[in-house]
Amino acid sequence: HHHHHHRHSASLTIVLFTALYLLLNIPSLVYEIVGIMRMHGDGGDVLSWDVQSYFRNVATAAAISVNAVANPLLYLLRMRGLGATVRDRLSHFVRRGNGSMQGGARQNVTRTLR
Repeated sequence: HHHHHHRHSASLTIVLFTALYLLLNIPSLVYEIVGIMRMHGDGGDVLSWDVQSYFRNVATAAAISVNAVANPLLYLLRMRGLGATVRDRLSHFVRRGNGSMQGGARQNVTRTLR
């Protein structure tokens, strides 16, 4: 039963990340489709107002930024152990002040890599 729950949880996490990725890539996808239609001469000019691709660049940059922020948050929400570790590290960091975090984090990373 536990194994089944774990697999279901992992599947849900994958679905959430995929949905987030697809949702945030809709602007790029729309631009690609319109670009292909324009090449074949039947796109009309849906995006003629975006003369210097300003909107395209802003939409793409915003999607990338939101994805970059949302991904770690989604990991923290979905993986309880990771959330606990991060909370523990942060409270340790806050308690001991700024200088000690670097050393602690570096030791942790090397221990993990070994």
